[in-house]
Amino acid sequence: MYMLLKQFCHDDHHTLSAPWSLEEHTYASDGHIMIRVARLPEVPENDRAPDARKILPKAQPAEWFTLPDCKLPGLEDCPTCNGKGKDVECPECDGDGEVWLKNSYNEYECECKSCEGSGQLPECPKCNGTGKLYPNEGIQVGCAKFHPKYLLRLAALPNCKIGPMAPTETAWITFDGGEGVLMPVRY
Repeated sequence: MYMLLKQFCHDDHHTLSAPWSLEEHTYASDGHIMIRVARLPEVPENDRAPDARKILPKAQPAEWFTLPDCKLPGLEDCPTCNGKGKDVECPECDGDGEVWLKNSYNEYECECKSCEGSGQLPECPKCNGTGKLYPNEGIQVGCAKFHPKYLLRLAALPNCKIGPMAPTETAWITFDGGEGVLMPVRY
């Protein structure tokens, strides 16, 4: 069961890089999907992990749907860096190296902390330097759309069903042995 949970963790996020336990459940999340199962004794608690109980919707969905058949769309050039991936204009300062801050009393000009005043970032923040992204197109399931890469990951869960409640709200997922949530595609 641990290995099943591990595939729903976020490798590059220190607080979500491994499953964690909280009260009677063990959780795993990558920030888009969160699943929980009955507590696994070998999985410790993690004080830095989010309080997963607060993430779960308050109500149950009116209708459950089986996962649709889908495939991962092809990669496209990142619109932020135009497919370059490297040495992109800093979105914080628009390439100026300085930012302007204004409040009701004063205006301030200071060096951009994101690019350290250079106006350029070594790596595109949107695509993490790859220059490519999956299109942000969702597959309709009930009243909401979900990215195919997350639906494909959920297909690894036995008898997985999804219960969207509103187009932009977190949807319930249920599977043999557990439950969780999935974020929809928001436009």
